[in-house]
Amino acid sequence: MSLDFPPQPTIIIADDEPGVRRLVVEIITSSIPQAKFIEAGNGKEALDLVRSTNPDLVILDIMMPLVDGYAVLDDLRVLRSSDWMPVVIMTGFGDQHLEADLFRIGADSYLEKPVGQLKLQGTVWALLRLKARCDELRVQADRMGADVDKVVQALDRESGIDADGLLNKALIVRS
Repeated sequence: MSLDFPPQPTIIIADDEPGVRRLVVEIITSSIPQAKFIEAGNGKEALDLVRSTNPDLVILDIMMPLVDGYAVLDDLRVLRSSDWMPVVIMTGFGDQHLEADLFRIGADSYLEKPVGQLKLQGTVWALLRLKARCDELRVQADRMGADVDKVVQALDRESGIDADGLLNKALIVRS
């Protein structure tokens, strides 16, 4: 089991300011040189990129043209409902109510612009490590689920008893 993040993490940076995107890339590259960056200048682009790639992390501005960060965040929750993808909100609007709303609709971290280099690096490192661990746990759970299915099928074959039905009944009784 490794608590490191993916060997070459893919990070989408969605911000309508090219200078901000460039700065974020520079800051993260200085501590994660192997990271691959995909840039989006608006919310629609960000959603299209999430659909066409499998990013490990999204850094998202709130105020963007075409589709704002709120709508992107809401759509990301639906798009990735079964697969956790961390989302960092970076905004120039510092407001506790805004922050609470963003966490409620799916943000995993909230950073106010201008963001400090160490704060951004630390946030990205921490979320990439969590993402890697979640991915490892999902693989283990899938493997365990397949093993349980094999055992149930074997019980069905060997005993002639509906082991799956018995398992479901046991789960119902437990809850």
